[in-house]
Amino acid sequence: MATVADIERLKALTDRLLPLSSRARGEVIAAADWNTVVGALLEVARAVVAAGVPTAVPAHDHPDQVTLGWLDPRLRVLIEGGPLSDPGATARVTSIERQAALVSGRLDDVSREVRELRTVTGRQETNDLDRASALTVLSRTVSGMKDPRNEIAALRSSLDAISTNVSAVSAFATGLGDLTPAALLDGLSQIDQLRQRLTTPTGTLLDAAEFERRLTELQTTLVTEQELTDAIKSRPARLTAAVKAELLDETRVTAQRQAEDSARTLTEAMQTQLSTRIDEVILSAVQAARDAAADFRGELQTRITTDLTELIKHGLTASDDRLTERVDAAASALRATVDQRITELQGSLDDRVSAAITEARPELLAAFTATVDDRISGLTRQLSTFQTGLDEIRVGLNATNTELAAVQQRTTATLDSRDAALRAAMVTERRRVDGQLSELQRQVTPRPTGITREELLTELGRNNDQLRSEMTRLAAHVDPGPGIVLGPIVRPRG
Repeated sequence: MATVADIERLKALTDRLLPLSSRARGEVIAAADWNTVVGALLEVARAVVAAGVPTAVPAHDHPDQVTLGWLDPRLRVLIEGGPLSDPGATARVTSIERQAALVSGRLDDVSREVRELRTVTGRQETNDLDRASALTVLSRTVSGMKDPRNEIAALRSSLDAISTNVSAVSAFATGLGDLTPAALLDGLSQIDQLRQRLTTPTGTLLDAAEFERRLTELQTTLVTEQELTDAIKSRPARLTAAVKAELLDETRVTAQRQAEDSARTLTEAMQTQLSTRIDEVILSAVQAARDAAADFRGELQTRITTDLTELIKHGLTASDDRLTERVDAAASALRATVDQRITELQGSLDDRVSAAITEARPELLAAFTATVDDRISGLTRQLSTFQTGLDEIRVGLNATNTELAAVQQRTTATLDSRDAALRAAMVTERRRVDGQLSELQRQVTPRPTGITREELLTELGRNNDQLRSEMTRLAAHVDPGPGIVLGPIVRPRG
């Protein structure tokens, strides 16, 4: 029996081994832990060996156990005498046991034969059920199977319809030629670029032929400086020699005033006002000099024209400061020339020169102004007509662009609809044909007469191969990828 010391030793071993019970699989076993486990096992072994020493049990009695003296005397006699006390009863019991053993053996044989018979009967019943089921399935298959010739005829009709559709698609693709949606888009882009280049700053389109014609008309209707000079020279003088001195003085004053006004106006208004004022000075000076003295008209006109022409040429190309300097220099030279020519003349002119100049100047200015106004009006009308033509061209181009966009949209919609319909028809037809082929191949059984199973399978295989080739050829024309291909036409999606 365990003592208190043994229990304490066992508790100490349990306390030492308890921390080692939480180790997981795969962890490293430390030497100290291993030594602890081995030490505990050794202590347990020593305790077992020490407790296993045999001890002698002293003689003792069990008063609570049953003994033979407690039984009834007759029962005790029978027990003490045993089976040999009545040999007849023993023989009868032995015979009965032997017969019971024989009967038990026969019953076991009968039971075994019955089990074997049940097994054979169950197997035969299962076989009969399988045969009945197979016969039923065969009967249903034979009853439900149709004549394969009709299916083959329907399959051929479907193939003919597919061939007709493929031919129609090929004819449509051939009719379009080398025109592709990509080329159509490139052409539209080029048209847009050309329209942008032909668009004027006012937003209208430019017509080259109309522009050349208007430019030619403008060049033919303009009045050049030489033509204007010739027109001025062709005007005869109306003054007499009596008014030369006064005309010359008036010319000098007028020339100085016009030169000063022209210089001031040119400085303020730049190149635009320069030409107008210089022309007025030239007209006034030349007219006055020609009317005053025919003998020095050519020399004075040439000198004035040369100086003013040089002044105009330099004034058109120089800056504002240089323009002012050259105008002042030209005005000084003009005043010096006029003073020199006037000192050579004698006498004075009367008020008729002023009246004649006053009378002649408005007439010349009015004629020149009317001519310029007429030319400007003509140019304005021509420009208006040209602008109207450009507007009409722009409207036509816009209408053309609209029609091209509508044609492109209709073409895209038509191609998309035909492509979708063709794809749907192909998928539906392919599924139907595949289903029919699978059903026929699964249900067709050898027929006693007519077409055989091998011939039917051969015909179905040949039709299936033909259908596959037709669908492959159709798929080569209609690409299911990112673009739609109809023959040579390639149209990108989106």
